[in-house]
Amino acid sequence: MKIYNKWVYKILVERETEMGFKDYDITKNNKFQDNPSGYSSFRDTEVVMIVMEWVGVITILFIPLINIIMFSIWTFGKKSNMNLRNFCRAILVAIVIGFCLKVLRDIFYF
Repeated sequence: MKIYNKWVYKILVERETEMGFKDYDITKNNKFQDNPSGYSSFRDTEVVMIVMEWVGVITILFIPLINIIMFSIWTFGKKSNMNLRNFCRAILVAIVIGFCLKVLRDIFYF
């Protein structure tokens, strides 16, 4: 078991180094610690959303009027989950691009 842990640790350290993070400390119960440089990694603060939470999000986005309110809260809110916030921002970018393409189509092909 210890050999497996050392192997996993080696992979984690290599990935963290490649990505620019260096805040993994094996000496402190295998937990990510704050980096002295002040950088706090995503893993320190966010919880990954489970499938049923995503099902709930998509269900809420189907309800008229409430979807606009919740979408705005999730997109621009500081306290919303980072996964959900990035998802909503990606949807917003797709909506803006689609709207711009529709306007261009209407201008040139009308």
